[in-house]
Amino acid sequence: MRNPFVKPAAFLCLFVLCLFTLPASTQADTYYVRRDGGTFRQCTGRADAPYPGSGYNRPCAWSHPFWALRGQDESAFWRIKGGDTLVIGQGSYKMGIGAPNTAWCSTDWSWACRLPPL
Repeated sequence: MRNPFVKPAAFLCLFVLCLFTLPASTQADTYYVRRDGGTFRQCTGRADAPYPGSGYNRPCAWSHPFWALRGQDESAFWRIKGGDTLVIGQGSYKMGIGAPNTAWCSTDWSWACRLPPL
């Protein structure tokens, strides 16, 4: 006599195993930089819109590509992740020491004050 629970149990085990072997789905985000944007605290960077002039965490663009970075010690790391898009609007953006969000830059290592590889 066959056990009626063997096939469903085997199917369930196979199904659960497949769930754990599927890669986690990630969604890429798009971030925007424009001259009339705001800082990282003022804007989320996820909207191609100017900073309205007041408030925090607003749906507007960042004012400089360096806001896509977070500094630590004397190096910078990306706030955004691989697969994300950083759309940089028309205009000039100062690079190096003196640009916005460059507290991580050192005058001793000014050549390292740049956008790192993603």
